[in-house]
Amino acid sequence: MTTQTGQLFVVVVVVCHPLSEYMHTKLKKNYPALDTLSHDRLQYSLQILKKFGINSSEACDNPHVFCMNPISLDNYGEILKECGFINIVPKHLVSVLEGYLTWKLSITPDEFKKYCRNYLPLKHKPMHDIQEALDIAGNNIKFDINSIRRNGFVISADPVNTKMILENVETLAGLDIREAIRIEPAILKNNYNSLLQIRDILEEYRIPQLAQRRCLKVFCMCPKSVRERLEDLKNLKEYNILSTNPRVLSMVIHQRKMMTRLSKIQAARKQCYSLNHLVSSSKVFNEYISSFGNKVCGRDIAVLITSSLDVREDAVQFVSPDTLKFVLTQLRRHKFWLHAALNVVDENIKFLKRRFKNDIILKNCQLLLYPVLDIEQYIEYLLNLRENRVAEGIIKLDYYNNLSCEKLTDEQVLSLALYEIEKKYHFSGDGIWARQDGVKIETQSINS
Repeated sequence: MTTQTGQLFVVVVVVCHPLSEYMHTKLKKNYPALDTLSHDRLQYSLQILKKFGINSSEACDNPHVFCMNPISLDNYGEILKECGFINIVPKHLVSVLEGYLTWKLSITPDEFKKYCRNYLPLKHKPMHDIQEALDIAGNNIKFDINSIRRNGFVISADPVNTKMILENVETLAGLDIREAIRIEPAILKNNYNSLLQIRDILEEYRIPQLAQRRCLKVFCMCPKSVRERLEDLKNLKEYNILSTNPRVLSMVIHQRKMMTRLSKIQAARKQCYSLNHLVSSSKVFNEYISSFGNKVCGRDIAVLITSSLDVREDAVQFVSPDTLKFVLTQLRRHKFWLHAALNVVDENIKFLKRRFKNDIILKNCQLLLYPVLDIEQYIEYLLNLRENRVAEGIIKLDYYNNLSCEKLTDEQVLSLALYEIEKKYHFSGDGIWARQDGVKIETQSINS
């Protein structure tokens, strides 16, 4: 059933041209907004068109002009008159914006089509708003032309909202708001109040500013969603293990995808995963899940160790590049280091930190690759020897009875524990997967 406003449009069109039922249906399909136009709006648009010498019959040959914002319609007509147009036709009005953007930004016809397709309000925004949006983008935020062309929504951004953001939000993730917007232009899609709320939520959940900078896209989300996802994730083992990773917020952005992938990883009985596996493209994940054996991202292991054992008092960066390089060098000496599960490494770090200083653990970080049960047994045995206590348990190493074990330093205890574990497996390195989440993985099934 045709709405009252829709009937008004039909009346106007019928006055211009008798319409067949087919053409009426086609018009409504191509221009659904026509059904929402009021009588006053139609009359106002026709008056503006008449001002530039366009009668109702000519206008009905291009119904798109009725969908345009009347203010934009008037602006476009005035621009054409200033440019020397004497006879203005509807198609000129429709092409004014494209002509302006071509002149201002050197956009191509394909780019303009993409803008109109992806940012539907663009064609109907007042010309003044578009001009002001571009002025703020170029002269205040300091976008270059190429950045504006790549991010078409900057053109259609609400200048009032943008000014409110610049006036009320001084910084995001420790960056000047303008710099943050240049890095992640989609921030302009949000409002200033939401940005302030998200900033407070991230502080509440102790997300470091350095991690926020690595994922400014979080400021494009709804504050409610950010809080709900962080609340859900804080009880997730995988999130807690990766919480020291600089890309931790990518798990908030891609929470649903991550949870689905974790289920698939568990179903495939894969012990090793990396942050990249959880949040990357489908192609990367599918290759990982269908591949043979277990393998993790080496950088994720190194970042977990480095960030968990950071000895710096004033960290300017999320992890120390020098420490990260040192840890990677140490780990690469183990031929199977990429097959150590992150949860095993995390468990070992927590255990050893209860007994040893961070710098001592760092120097013996290869030890973190092995099952925690093995580490516990050898650490307890060596500490008992050092304290002259009776060494209980299944480990019996008589050759230590002839040594002055009370002189062992913490660093020597860890070095000896690593030596004994590696000797147990004939220095083959196989011990790292002897027990991953209770699953014994045969050496022959792993490709290093």
